[in-house]
Amino acid sequence: MTQPVALMTTDRPALADKGTRTFHYVIQNIDDIVSVYGHGLAGRVLVEVAARADLAFANRSWPAVIEAWGVTLVCYDFDDGVDDWTMLESSLVAICGDAIVVGGHAVFVSLTLLEMSNIARLATSRQRGRMVNAFEFRGDMCVAASIYRALARSGIYFSEGRVTASDGGADLYRPLLPHVVYGDGHEIADRQVNARDFIVALDRVGLTRVFDRIVVLAAIDRLRHHPEETLGCSISALSAIDDVWWHSTLVILSAQPAIAARLIVEIERLHLLAHPEPVALFAAALRARGCKVAIGDFDGTAAALALARDGVIDLIKIDAGRGTDGRPATRRADVNALIRQASHLQAAVVAANVENETDFAEVLAAGARWVHGPFIG
Repeated sequence: MTQPVALMTTDRPALADKGTRTFHYVIQNIDDIVSVYGHGLAGRVLVEVAARADLAFANRSWPAVIEAWGVTLVCYDFDDGVDDWTMLESSLVAICGDAIVVGGHAVFVSLTLLEMSNIARLATSRQRGRMVNAFEFRGDMCVAASIYRALARSGIYFSEGRVTASDGGADLYRPLLPHVVYGDGHEIADRQVNARDFIVALDRVGLTRVFDRIVVLAAIDRLRHHPEETLGCSISALSAIDDVWWHSTLVILSAQPAIAARLIVEIERLHLLAHPEPVALFAAALRARGCKVAIGDFDGTAAALALARDGVIDLIKIDAGRGTDGRPATRRADVNALIRQASHLQAAVVAANVENETDFAEVLAAGARWVHGPFIG
């Protein structure tokens, strides 16, 4: 974590007419920050975001202009090359991946990057008019600070599962479950924290994008070192947007089709979205580069069905676990009905979280071709 720094005030060369682009760094959670911490702290956050954006562009932009919703930056000599878009992506990571510490509070921002040509989207790119639980929001920010400290210190670790054929055939792929590790990374078993224990907190404050980017890039690196494996990794639906956050990832996948063909991206928690169109575009971008895309928690809702019917999804995972209430008969019936419903769609159906032989027999009878969970190993 770093303390706020002053805006750059050094002289810049004259602005060139050719290649000038205006970018808007929209802080999606700025209204929540104002609500929980007050206008004074939010103002300091805006100043720090402007400073970090300014620093990322070095001598290729005018000083960032602070707006009520974020900052505006005018960049010159921008030629739409890979390096320029990589610079933009790196600026987002630099701004969002490190806490802004003001008055003892560690605050993280959630950013969307817009250009002047699509600034009309500003009204829909911010979460406004919602009630914020201040106690929960502060707690979630503390969780984020703890997680990102652990990532900076020890990186990310994965455990592997198996998605295998229900008839005893070969494995389809190995899903990766991410963990972060507290300490120096040498005592993993004693200090690891499963991502499922903190990802909901990151979702609530809109801070999944940095984490999900780390997960996908780490999965790609793992594929690079294990050319015989096909691996899956999960991301939040809030991160499933075809924008500059994924620029370098898509460049890598385009350049290395053998890796792309062995990567399955599972998109989870579709219920967090107002509409599924951004997910469809993101899935199409991945599939155009040879990846497969899965709905990680198919629930039969309109959004999930729309994606599956549009043909942009390769796999559907249905949670066949017992749940917190021991999975009564109604739960079993719902799961079996979902599996039968999904079996009529184009995507392959995976029954996930199969815990025992009874679960396995039920999902097999319902028509699941692929299974995953503790019973499978």
